[in-house]
Amino acid sequence: MEKIENMKIPVFTDTEKEYKRIFKQYPDSHLNQAKSIQEIHKLVPELTEMLNVPELMRLLPPQDFKYSPNNLHERYFPAEADVLVIPALRYAPAFLHSHSFFEVICVLNGECDNIFSSNTLHMKAGEICIVAPETVHALSVFSDDCIVYNLIIRSATFEHTFLDALPNDSILHLFFTKSLYQSGEKSCLYFRKPQDYDLQKMILEMQAETRQQKRYYGTLLNAMLTTFFIQLLRKYEKNVLFPNPRNKKQEENLIFILKYIENNYKTLTLKELSVFFGYSERQMIRILKTYTGENFASLIRSVKLSKACELLRQPDIRLSDIINEVGYSNASHFYDSFRKKYGMTPSKYRQQHARSFFHINDTVH
Repeated sequence: MEKIENMKIPVFTDTEKEYKRIFKQYPDSHLNQAKSIQEIHKLVPELTEMLNVPELMRLLPPQDFKYSPNNLHERYFPAEADVLVIPALRYAPAFLHSHSFFEVICVLNGECDNIFSSNTLHMKAGEICIVAPETVHALSVFSDDCIVYNLIIRSATFEHTFLDALPNDSILHLFFTKSLYQSGEKSCLYFRKPQDYDLQKMILEMQAETRQQKRYYGTLLNAMLTTFFIQLLRKYEKNVLFPNPRNKKQEENLIFILKYIENNYKTLTLKELSVFFGYSERQMIRILKTYTGENFASLIRSVKLSKACELLRQPDIRLSDIINEVGYSNASHFYDSFRKKYGMTPSKYRQQHARSFFHINDTVH
């Protein structure tokens, strides 16, 4: 995979120089290890003022309200921006914090640690981590050659770009939604080793837009972010890791399991799925329930109904053919399942879609 060769290491900013000086002056304080803001202030009092102005705030005009560096809020965004791309400061103390927005950590060069309360991701060049709102973590960037950018995104904008890149009824949409919004001490998606030149280039271009803030930059950043997420999912959805809600070993086969279900849903049985991936049926039941919140039967039903919706949008396909195509042997069972999930009959669903389609075309002509 092509990468950005000979990437130029940015010159240290005055703030980074000061952080590095303090880090070397107070080696026993271990500022590269995750700590609360209060603990850092006690260990190194001269950091109090610096850490009270997070990098996000440095981009914005003065505000009348007070904020907490422990919990950053998306109200700090400029009114015209839903997305900002900010370089992570090297040698800044690794302080624990949370935020109301999504954060996408992108390592372009070197290595850094993304520290959660019960797990640390040692991120290398090319890797990407999506951190969900209200997740407590700390970023430790302590090397001269490390280049890390933080994409911070309003929650609603993230949903419209990342999640809408997936079919709403797909198993992957269900999985990503649960992974990102599950309750617990950490929630993130970790894309390992994409090392993709196009993605790195997009990050740099978005950072330039954030820095220059030219006319319509907010609209352009949203469009660029959509492209970024589509490329990330298209190429690397099978490279993703995610927190296990039970804090056990990461189940690395899950994406492959979900894809296998989507590709073989018509006749697939739990036994066949378990044998194919080398699990017992009890283990497979546990894996599916843990990571999707659904059992095998409900996942199969979701795939069938999602495929039915796709076919219903094509007006030339008879309903009886659709029922057979998605693997239902009993028409009444199909009607009951569809009505329960979507709150309407298949015919009504088709009518609504057709009406929307013709309305669009009438408007155009």
